[in-house]
Amino acid sequence: MHTESTSPPDTTHEDTGPTVVAVDGSPESRAALQWAVDHARTAGTTLKVVTAYPQPVTDVEFPPLYADLYGVAARERALEVIESVLGHREVDHVVAEGAIDTVLVENGEGASTIVIGTRARRRFWHRFRPSLTNRITGRVNSTVISVPYLEPVRVG
Repeated sequence: MHTESTSPPDTTHEDTGPTVVAVDGSPESRAALQWAVDHARTAGTTLKVVTAYPQPVTDVEFPPLYADLYGVAARERALEVIESVLGHREVDHVVAEGAIDTVLVENGEGASTIVIGTRARRRFWHRFRPSLTNRITGRVNSTVISVPYLEPVRVG
């Protein structure tokens, strides 16, 4: 049996959640952050920067002083990009251990937009791996934007 809805579409949902952007210190993440800053300003949303880092798989237990060494290094690389784009303005910056797709899904809860920088797939086998965009699309209720990074052209 086919039924047709005559009620108007639900327009009560507002896209006022934050704009979430993945930043890891790479030129690709710099391009994504710049796009996200412009988008957040235009959309009137807040900006949330997310950085993820994996812990190495090892049987060695690090002493407490060095336990978060990878997190500190990830934060420093991301801060260089953040400061180059935003200057010294305060921003909501989350640094979390784990795979970037999992960390983005967890921290993108309620986001209106999630922004990711794309990387060139230079090696043949990279073409068979799903992209980060593909790994999070469908796992979030946000718009997912992939910002291409275009390498500067050298003349001369």
